Amino acid sequence: MSLVSFLNPKGFYVDEVSDNYAKIIIPQMEKGYGITIGNALRRVLLSSVEGYSVVAVYIDGAIHEFSAIEGVLEDVPYILLNIKKVKFKVDEKIVSLPAKVIIDVEGPIELKAEHIQTSQGIEIINKNQYIATITTGKKFYAEIYIDKGIGFVPKEDYPEEYKDLFSFGTIFVDGNFSPIEKVNWTVEKTRYEAYMDKDKLILEIWTNGTISPIDAYYKAIEILEKHINLLKNQLPRPEETEYIDVEELNKRIEEVKKKPVNELPIPPKVLEIFSKKGIKTISDLISYTEEEINDFYIEAGFSNREFEELKRKIYSLSLEFSPKSRS
Repeated sequence: MSLVSFLNPKGFYVDEVSDNYAKIIIPQMEKGYGITIGNALRRVLLSSVEGYSVVAVYIDGAIHEFSAIEGVLEDVPYILLNIKKVKFKVDEKIVSLPAKVIIDVEGPIELKAEHIQTSQGIEIINKNQYIATITTGKKFYAEIYIDKGIGFVPKEDYPEEYKDLFSFGTIFVDGNFSPIEKVNWTVEKTRYEAYMDKDKLILEIWTNGTISPIDAYYKAIEILEKHINLLKNQLPRPEETEYIDVEELNKRIEEVKKKPVNELPIPPKVLEIFSKKGIKTISDLISYTEEEINDFYIEAGFSNREFEELKRKIYSLSLEFSPKSRS
């Protein structure tokens, strides 16, 4: 019997499922891996699954986001908050993003999400979402812009090209793109053969209905897998590993020191000062301290930025300035 036995998960099953809820159970895992996998999946589900959100709204008659509109019970801030609660599902094979839907109604009417006019490929999940009350026979017209993103994105971080895509007077709103509303995980002890301390992971996922919980589960696994594979592929293969010959490295450094100083990124005025000081090679240069060389740059009328460029080049050559002043 091997002392290095390791229990790999044999798969999962779905205990409960609906349009926006699923209980997923991974029945047998190695001890401690319930917490490891459960926590990783929860974090990825809550932070990294793509979704759709309202990013901007144009309301006819609204001069700015704190306006009041004649014949409408709510002020613009409350209308915007209610519109942001509308959940959209977009088929990107049909619809290009950002997408536009409109509201074009006449009052009096209790305006809900079901009154939004959508094109083919855009579905409203919560059609009963309240938006506003039009109290008179006045016409209410609005344009709602939808885009795809990850997590919460403040409107200040939206791309500049948004300003050219949308109607003049459009009000931008913060985007809450995550389709995941809640994730819980618990770990129970379970039996595997003679072992009584293996893990059973119970994962519960709630979504807003724009993505099924099972699809969200698969998406989270794909994201984790992609990150692990990227890290794995960056590891050097054993046959590609380079072993440094110290003597050869020292020889190369000595050859670099003999090169003329004008091969480095140094302004001509500084090179003139170096020439007067007898600094002809890189070896001569690094016999000075950083402070002394920086003073030469200041004397030539240059800022610290140009000297920092020289420092980076010196360090990239595996060299360094002298720690002791020549004076």
